[in-house]
Amino acid sequence: MKKILFTGSAGKVGRLIIPFLIGNGYEIEYYDKLEGRDIFNSKDLEKKLKNCYAVIHSAAIPHPDLKAFNDQDYWRINYEGSVSVVQSAIKKKVKKFIFFSSGSVYGFWGGKCKPDKFPIDEKQKVPSLKQGQTFYGHTKIEVEKYLKTLKNKIDITVLRIEGIDKGHTRLEWINGFNDMNSLCKTPSKPAFHFFTRLSPENLYQAVILSLFSKYKFEIFNISNEYVHWSIDCQRWIKKNYPRVKNLTKGNESLFCIKKAKKILGYKPYPIDDHFLHREKIEDYYYAQSYFGKIGKP
Repeated sequence: MKKILFTGSAGKVGRLIIPFLIGNGYEIEYYDKLEGRDIFNSKDLEKKLKNCYAVIHSAAIPHPDLKAFNDQDYWRINYEGSVSVVQSAIKKKVKKFIFFSSGSVYGFWGGKCKPDKFPIDEKQKVPSLKQGQTFYGHTKIEVEKYLKTLKNKIDITVLRIEGIDKGHTRLEWINGFNDMNSLCKTPSKPAFHFFTRLSPENLYQAVILSLFSKYKFEIFNISNEYVHWSIDCQRWIKKNYPRVKNLTKGNESLFCIKKAKKILGYKPYPIDDHFLHREKIEDYYYAQSYFGKIGKP
């Protein structure tokens, strides 16, 4: 079975999908700063990359506007660290490189996204720093640009993932986080994830499809097809983006996955609930006292 180097293996994404890889017979080389591994240590990277078929690059500062980091930290770890890893992979003749990007490139965080339509696809224009892009999102965009220049040296898949977790869509996404328990410099705006959800099962599927794809470079949005039934996406769109063309129905994710379906062969498992008469369940849900304390979208 294929051997894979996983950077950021001790992070949230790694902890969620590595069990799927191991359970299906893949050999994983763990690479994380919590285990004393440095993505800038080329010699150590190259030693670990011996006989590896692929690299899954997840190591990064994982969230915009964290108080513990400045722009230089984001650039060094997220951008320069990615360059270090992919160059070592090329030197060791690794076949595949999978990069975990983010929906933040579209300007989700901070309310700076100006969608052309819903659902948002990979052709959507990404905002610049001057237009309100976070420095975190900026580093992801710049890594994507750099990786594209390497497509003749190593096969690369960029997965713009968003909202990965085991549970349902979190209710606080409706009204925005309360400053991430003061971890962030600025609080989020309502629905900073644009109601995307990604289960570990579906991310694992996207990774496996990427490992065996036959193209040189592609970027894909990856999410579940539906979000939890408690979210009224249509009501939220009408309230916040009344002039934006809306091609979604019901509680379909606002993160377009058509390209991943067509080119990658992605078939998301129906993890989140969807019903023929969702509005009846929604009426029941809104009537519950515990939801009333949070507020309707």
